[in-house]
Amino acid sequence: MWIEVYAQGKFIIEKKIEEALVETKSQKTAGHRKDKNSAESDITIHGHKRREPANYESEESEEINYKTVREYIIDRKIGRYRLVDKSISGAERVICGSWSFNRLAKWIEEGAPDFFQSLSFGMCIGSYIKAYESSRTVVLLGTRSIGIFGIGEHIVIKYEAVREIKKGNHMEISYIESVGGADSADHEQVACYRDGPEQMYASNLVSERHCALADEQTIPETAGSAGEDIKNGAEELSTESKKKESGFLYKKVCLCLFPELDEEIMQLALSPREEIQTYADLLRQRICERLCSTIPLYNQRINCIAMHSTGTVSITNNFLIIKEDQKCLAIPLCMIRKAEITKGWNIVLRVTDANHREFEMYLVDNEELSIDSILLNIAKEDPRFKSAYFSILLDILQNSKIMNCDLDSTSGNWSMGRCSEYRIYMCMKTNSAMSISVQGQERPFIWFGCFCLCGIVNNPGLFEMSIEKSKTTYFTSYDQIDKDIQRSIYEDVPSEVYAGLKRVMYAFTAYNNNEYLQSHSMVGGILYRILGESGCFYSLVHIFTRILPDYTGPEIYGMHRDVAVFIEFAKEKCPGLCDSLVSKEIELKILVTPWILSLFSTFFQRKHIEVIFDYLAYYGAVFLFKLSLALLERMYLGISRSNQTGSMLKISAEYFFNNTSLPSISDEEFSLLIEIAKADKIVTPANVLYKRQQYELAHRKN
Repeated sequence: MWIEVYAQGKFIIEKKIEEALVETKSQKTAGHRKDKNSAESDITIHGHKRREPANYESEESEEINYKTVREYIIDRKIGRYRLVDKSISGAERVICGSWSFNRLAKWIEEGAPDFFQSLSFGMCIGSYIKAYESSRTVVLLGTRSIGIFGIGEHIVIKYEAVREIKKGNHMEISYIESVGGADSADHEQVACYRDGPEQMYASNLVSERHCALADEQTIPETAGSAGEDIKNGAEELSTESKKKESGFLYKKVCLCLFPELDEEIMQLALSPREEIQTYADLLRQRICERLCSTIPLYNQRINCIAMHSTGTVSITNNFLIIKEDQKCLAIPLCMIRKAEITKGWNIVLRVTDANHREFEMYLVDNEELSIDSILLNIAKEDPRFKSAYFSILLDILQNSKIMNCDLDSTSGNWSMGRCSEYRIYMCMKTNSAMSISVQGQERPFIWFGCFCLCGIVNNPGLFEMSIEKSKTTYFTSYDQIDKDIQRSIYEDVPSEVYAGLKRVMYAFTAYNNNEYLQSHSMVGGILYRILGESGCFYSLVHIFTRILPDYTGPEIYGMHRDVAVFIEFAKEKCPGLCDSLVSKEIELKILVTPWILSLFSTFFQRKHIEVIFDYLAYYGAVFLFKLSLALLERMYLGISRSNQTGSMLKISAEYFFNNTSLPSISDEEFSLLIEIAKADKIVTPANVLYKRQQYELAHRKN
């Protein structure tokens, strides 16, 4: 019970007085054990544990039955003292709590924290970020851990222990726990509830030692197949835990669905701890990830964001990004010369760039965005950017002469002899229609904007530094590069092209600290023909940082991740085919891995692969998966008839090469492939990001 110990105005401080709990004779005879922190006890039935109400009696009255998790928290977990507002009734009258009386007295004078923030102080979850609440579940997000409350019990899970998050009729968080660790003793059993019914929905914790499944009678009839899903999932997880190395147990927490909670947990679990300290940091990082998965940016963090009349304005490390309806314009900060905010009937932001082009936006109630925040984040003019920018343009011009592509005769603003301010910006359409048409003379500048711009803004001297490093340090991959250069370009080209590509690959290998794949040269050969030396280098950095990240190391982790992501998409698009291949013990990844690893560079004619790279420039990994699914659809019949891996690969070879040694897909077939890829609705930037993060969670080292 709680008694009043202090009052000041409308506030009072109450103190918790523990009541002695005594067992009845019937409980002692039955051998039940007392648990003062829970209204339930465990009973083992047929090798499993089922939870039943424990009939505790106090000296004066029976144990309280809490209707909501908030009632349980404010009575049992808020601390020894709690601050109450007398003018409010119900559970909301408790403002916050603490184990320290002096802290509550100080909060009366200085202002109390949020209820859940005060709850987090004693939970060892780090700095409080955000809370989710329903009648039966409360979830607290901290910088180090996540706290989950049900009625009668709670658990704390460290982010580094999270391995998988699933969503269905409920959300499941799978995590690992050290055998014999401190946490295992304190949180051996954790209850899981669903909003609405008072009965327990299902167990949420599974391990080799403890597999607590809800009794069928305790699962509401309305749960239906969801209860079976939880049982099946629990049994599967219990089996999997036996395969893990000794010292760790796999456990699972099931809770009701909250919007965006799974994405936020994944973000916190995969981000360095110091990067996210507040909910604003978490929100900005999630927005930035979505933005960078939609337009060709990488290694960016949003410093401030504001709303304007038709979209948003974001300032990252290196760009001012204006989003309006289905379009985004990314302006390098080093190209901005003037910014001002005018406050009158409307708040107007005016930005002037180095080309004397003015952008004007009407802001909407933006307290966060001020002229000071803009000026603090706008970079000064960087002469290194100009040097890198003109170096790429000169390489493009020189390369066009070598490859017999006369850019000077091009009409419109893409001509080398004319001024086009949009060459140093990225102007992107973010709708899902994927309707682009790139002319041959425009391609170098489109690729420059999409593949190179972010790199030269972020680190304009990177190419020169990598060239110098390649000259002063010998890497063992150079020998393999010498062999790969001659077979990376499928046509006769002047010797200076091979020499230039060799310098680029040496520099890229030096930049990657001797991490080299044969596919790097294959992709480099495609890029060099269009962009020349410096543009090819920055494009390789972009592709293997943003589109194909982590394609390094002896195991090529990123490749295994993306193949697994593709197979997940394939199961959604062609479930019958995938099931058939599994039954025949044919691995689809053997077919798909070369496509993804080489970005199709060895499977299509030059005129076709350049069109593919146009789409990769705009849409990145999204188009990579879309085109792979389109290829699977076109080869569906032949693959479905395959009885072994060899016959599947033979079908693929016939499709791509038509019994020749060179790619032979016709223009009509290629156009059909592109249309199928563009029409796909399964692969989206958000889905690709989500599935990649799921894989990274599941494959983190213990």
